[in-house]
Order: sequence, then structure tokens, then C-alpha cells
Amino acid sequence: MRVELTGNMLVVRGDLLGPTLRVDQLDLGGARIVDPRQDPEARIAGTVFGGGLAGYRSGWFRLADGRRAQVFVRDGEPSILIPTNQGYALVVSVPQAEVFIAALNKRYQQSRD
Repeated sequence: MRVELTGNMLVVRGDLLGPTLRVDQLDLGGARIVDPRQDPEARIAGTVFGGGLAGYRSGWFRLADGRRAQVFVRDGEPSILIPTNQGYALVVSVPQAEVFIAALNKRYQQSRD
């Protein structure tokens, strides 16, 4: 799995599918670090179209709070939940979650200038 922030785009490449979203399509104010196995709101509660192998889940899922989410999660790695203005949330594992959220916010500020 690969997560890249290039220009004003967030690109996620999972096993087969992955979104490419403009930073202005993301609700960065709602971005936060989550544990998709235990978080009361962001826990993965059901599969819409997705699957997983040992230690990895990807695809479309329902979260415990009822939202749809596109998920690319590795067990044991920090994950971030980013709401979008596209009607779903994105849940992605990234090694340095705090640094990644800060980079997203900085990139958005630069892309609006």
C-alpha cells in the first residue's frame, strides 16, 4: 500500500483500487488518528465491498457510526480517518500519522493561496 501527497492531491494505492482526491475534497478539520479495530465511531463494523488478508483490510466498509468509508488499513500501524465532501470517509494507515495530518493541513493552506 502506498499513500502520497503530491501537488494538491492525495493518492492512495492499495491492492487494486485507491482514490485520488484533491485536498479541497477533504474535510481536514475532521481528520484524526483512529484505531479501526476499537474506536467507538471509526471501528470497522461491516463490509460493503472489500476484504482482507492477514493484517490488511481494503475496500468499502461501514463504520460503527454508520458512515461509509474507503479503507486501506494495516494492523499495528497508526491510521487516520479523513472525512470527505464526497459522502464517505477515508481510513488509511500511515507510519507517522501526526506528521501526515500536519502535512495535509499545510498543503491545503498552500493550495488555496
